[in-house]
Amino acid sequence: QLGPLLAHIQEEEVEEHSRLFRELLEHLNSRVPGSTALDQDRLHELNYTFSERCAEEKNYGFFLGSFYATEIMSATRCRQIQNGLLRLGIEPQRLEYFKVHCDHDESHADQVVNSFIIPALELDPGIITEIEEGLRDRLRRSSDYLKWYEHEYL
Repeated sequence: QLGPLLAHIQEEEVEEHSRLFRELLEHLNSRVPGSTALDQDRLHELNYTFSERCAEEKNYGFFLGSFYATEIMSATRCRQIQNGLLRLGIEPQRLEYFKVHCDHDESHADQVVNSFIIPALELDPGIITEIEEGLRDRLRRSSDYLKWYEHEYL
């Protein structure tokens, strides 16, 4: 199971991926100065699943549930943001970061289920409780972040 996970992580961390995100933020900041300021503490809390702290505190099932929730939410959220930015007049070619996520994150969620969750359940059906805990945790963190963002910026 480590092979598919390492491949997925490598895909997320490649320079091309981060370059697209940086270019998107630079363009948005050129259009509306200061509009894309990121609160690093809030982002670290949101992305707990992929932190060293989570690896030390939680188990594999928790990670699987949270990983799945992250991927399935990402596709939807990226599509919503992309559509909103298009309505605001941002050129489609500037939104490649979101296009990549809209096109791929739903399949990533399927990969998490097929490559990680199903094999883990076949080895230990009891891991479902931990998977559910991770899923609920990720949904809560996302909800908390969106409520904070709405309060701060909208």
